Amino acid sequence: MGSEGLKIPCLKFCGLKEGSEEWREMSKKVKDACESHGCFIMVYDKIPKGLCHHMSLFIKELFDLPEETKRKHTSPKPYNGYNSDSPVYQCFGLEDASLLQTSQAFTNLMWPQGNPTFCETLNLTSSKLVDLSLEIMKMIVEGYGLPKKYSSKIEEFKSSCHFRLMKYKVAENGEVCEAALLPHTDKSALTILFDNQVEGLQVLTKSNQWIPVKIPQEGFVVMVGDAFKAWSNGRLDAATHRVVMKGEKERYSFGLFALPKEEVNIEVPGELVEDNIHPLRYRPFNYGDFLKYFLFTLNFSSLRTLPETHAWPQSEDAHHHHHGVGSCIPIIDLMDPNAMELIGLACENWGAFQLKNHGIPLNVVQEVEEEAKRLFALPADRKLKALRSAAGATGYGRARISSFFPKHMWHEGFTIMGSPCDDAKKIWPNDHTRFCNIMENYQKQMKLLAEKLTHMILSLLEISEDEKGWIGSSNLCEAVQLNFYPCCPEPNRAMGLAPHTDTSLFTILHQSQTSGLQIFKEGAGWVSVHPHPNTLVVHTGDILHILSNSRFRCALHRVMVNSARQRYSVAYFYGPPLDYVLSPLLLLTSFPRFRSLSVKDYIGLKANNLGEALSLISTIHN
Repeated sequence: MGSEGLKIPCLKFCGLKEGSEEWREMSKKVKDACESHGCFIMVYDKIPKGLCHHMSLFIKELFDLPEETKRKHTSPKPYNGYNSDSPVYQCFGLEDASLLQTSQAFTNLMWPQGNPTFCETLNLTSSKLVDLSLEIMKMIVEGYGLPKKYSSKIEEFKSSCHFRLMKYKVAENGEVCEAALLPHTDKSALTILFDNQVEGLQVLTKSNQWIPVKIPQEGFVVMVGDAFKAWSNGRLDAATHRVVMKGEKERYSFGLFALPKEEVNIEVPGELVEDNIHPLRYRPFNYGDFLKYFLFTLNFSSLRTLPETHAWPQSEDAHHHHHGVGSCIPIIDLMDPNAMELIGLACENWGAFQLKNHGIPLNVVQEVEEEAKRLFALPADRKLKALRSAAGATGYGRARISSFFPKHMWHEGFTIMGSPCDDAKKIWPNDHTRFCNIMENYQKQMKLLAEKLTHMILSLLEISEDEKGWIGSSNLCEAVQLNFYPCCPEPNRAMGLAPHTDTSLFTILHQSQTSGLQIFKEGAGWVSVHPHPNTLVVHTGDILHILSNSRFRCALHRVMVNSARQRYSVAYFYGPPLDYVLSPLLLLTSFPRFRSLSVKDYIGLKANNLGEALSLISTIHN
């Protein structure tokens, strides 16, 4: 793609009258931009000059309110309410802010004493953007030369409008934060965004390059969402975008997300289907079902066949279990006098081992598994109350690695970092104490075991006591992940968790008595880790691989599913603090295989690159 292909088209909507020759010409340009880039920048003369600038000033005033005030804005619906899960990103979501009563209710909640100017600005801005979204969608219908009936039908695509107010904080020490908002496409028909002239938004081109989006002072960026892409039979491209923060200025933005009502059925116009050039790509579907699925869950128990969204390409080793001599990961007794040496051998040869006599009381493990079962057995709408936000780290949702794979995984998850209470209260407002107590106790028990294992492993690497000073600190990188793998109607075509390595120093895993976890070993292929009573699985992560200068493997692992039994697991991820510098230890060679960097930098690198992260810091290049 040439340099012109990397530029986002900029269109001026000035003096256009619907139906005029100029309007029809602009309609074709809009359609072409949405096909080639999935987005365009626009200047629009029907919004009062200065209105959006004033709205961005009010957003700063809004986010400067006390945290307890902002948290009053709640909603049972995902992406509505106030969200501050991310250390860099905060947002307010409002449904139908173009309705005066919605704007008034929100304003009175934030400013009980009143703030009529904010209310008027919010209502007028959202109303103007609703009108603009409809005009753009009509232009796309015109750009394709479709019959007029589709212009009225398309109004359903903006019938439920979500207005979002966003703040992105300055990255610490002026560093680049590549994970302010992770790469994604919107589930809307259209998204229209305005910012305070602080760059950060980037879109991914078809040549797989990230380019910055520079929005003019009185302009907007318009992005196609998944719903409109499906309606167009894939002709329109849904814009993959992210936010990267750098520099010394906070970024404020607001946007309108034009959403169909949940009862609307989306169907490709027959005129956009051509058997040879554009065969039908999307069957008719209900938008509410689509949204609930992507907001997270399928009703797994009701499915009798595997949806194409979850159908992975079949391979010869998909469910092949290796049982030859030496094809079982070691089981190590922590009370064995030679435990440290055995752990070292397991880390070198496998990157994994099972641990018995580990000191974790049986009832602690049983209780956490029972709570996981109680959580995942809840109806979808209950679990969705704690849905993990796009920029958030905790709560209910799909596996964080999902965006790196073209198919979806047969899996539900719930992530805990620190106290689980904020998310648990959303699910059990009056009955969260038991869940929280059990999870917090499990974290404490796991941390003690992790510290013991860390001392042993780092001693094998001959790390001095001074360099072990971070062990036991209060600012470690640790998390608990509850996993659920439902019964699958076609397990040979599905994937519970796609192949990956963990970022952590190591992961301690409890698995229910149902097989599914597999570790990849060179020369043996995928090896099943069969559950043994009262044992825990320990597998190494990228951080230990880096520290050991590749002496210890980082375990590539995956999870397979079956048709007969549900599977539960609880993973505890353990690693050094964010500011700890990862530097390979040069015991057997003077040549470092990886460049040094902080834990925080590596986490950011992996958040955007997953399987390529280690190669990006490698000093060995073929």
